[in-house]
Order: sequence, then structure tokens, then C-alpha cells
Amino acid sequence: MSEKLDGKVAVVTGAGAGIGEAIARLFSEHGCRVVIADRSAQAAERVAGDISGLAVTADVTHEAQVADLFKACEEAYGRLDILVNNAGHPGPTVKVEDEDMAVWDETIAVNLSGVILCIKHAVPLLKRQGGAIVNLSSLSGLKGKPLRSAYCASKFGVIGITQSVAFEVGVHGIRCNAICPGGVFGTGL
Repeated sequence: MSEKLDGKVAVVTGAGAGIGEAIARLFSEHGCRVVIADRSAQAAERVAGDISGLAVTADVTHEAQVADLFKACEEAYGRLDILVNNAGHPGPTVKVEDEDMAVWDETIAVNLSGVILCIKHAVPLLKRQGGAIVNLSSLSGLKGKPLRSAYCASKFGVIGITQSVAFEVGVHGIRCNAICPGGVFGTGL
């Protein structure tokens, strides 16, 4: 794996903690230069400091911040090889009749709209030499679960985006895949 990542540049969203932090650290261990994107400036700076990465504070639900994220990547490294769409919102655990639509909208904004915004701004950089987009869906994106309508809907949507984008960008040497982890209750980091 080291040879494949040596000298590559990755943007990992939601990389200030959890799965995103673990991905960023692993990439760095294998020679990848990593842009740590997170809503929390403190979390992004902590991880970036540990791995000599670039910390960028960005909320993936705001297109201007997403555009600035990829601009910072280009200015710092001149390229992008890998995008990992990891930023996520757990959504509510409620009966459908008790669904708070503001929380629904926030879940969809982070988990679904955030993915497409990052892809939109990453593709022009990825087209230069090809690369990979990795979207984090979930087992809940493959099979619905009771009390988890917003989360399941958003993660099913990530699968649809992944399949559509893969057909579109494959001709440019860009792979687009989704991974579907199960529950993660602690990283031990």
C-alpha cells in the first residue's frame, strides 16, 4: 500500500475524529499528504499537527466553505488524488410520526448534500490525473432500520450518488466507490 499512496494527496472530510481521523492517520503512515477537513478547527488542527497534514475548517453543507477547502488543497499541494467523503450526521432515533423536520434536513444536508458538494468541487482537480472518490455510506444504506428514517434515507442516497458519479467520471480515470461500515462506538484514538 505504501507505494500506491506515496506522494498522493487526499482530502478527508470529518477527519477530526472517529473513522475520518483513522483514515487520515493511515493515509499519512503510508506516505500520503492529507488535508484534514472538519467543522471543528481545533479537531482538524490537532490531527493535522500529529500527521504533518493541512487543517482546513469546513462545514460540508456550505458550498463556499467546500470550494475554499479544495482551493486550499490545490494551493498547498497542486493536486488531488483521493477524496474521502466521511463527514456525517447520526440523525435522530425517533418514530416517523415524531420526526423533527429541522433535524431531518440537517441529516440530509450533511450526509447527502455534503457528499455531492465535495464531489462537485473535487472532480475538476481529480480530472487532471485521475484518482479515487470514496464515499462513506453505511449498512443502514443497504437495509432500512426502524426509528432511523433520516439516516437510512441519507445513506441510501449516498449509494445512488456513488453509482451515478462512477458512471460519469470513470472515463476520466476517476474511481468512485462507497463503503458501508456498521456501527462504530469508539476508535481508541
